[in-house]
Amino acid sequence: YTEALSVYSPTISKRHSDICIEYGDHLANTSDWAQAAAVYLLGNTTRQAVSAFVQAKEWRMAPVLAAALGSGFDT
Repeated sequence: YTEALSVYSPTISKRHSDICIEYGDHLANTSDWAQAAAVYLLGNTTRQAVSAFVQAKEWRMAPVLAAALGSGFDT
């Protein structure tokens, strides 16, 4: 995943986002929630980042991002 992310810059948004989602999912499957959240943020998948921050018990980050999403976020 790291190599793929270095090849596709964030300016190639769709491919970069897809790789970030896959990598974030991989990290989440290994219960590396804080890293998964950071990678989801890199891929502009804020909802998944919030969920990962909640799983990581990163209580400072989850509410900030959830508020940025608006009141439609279900935890």
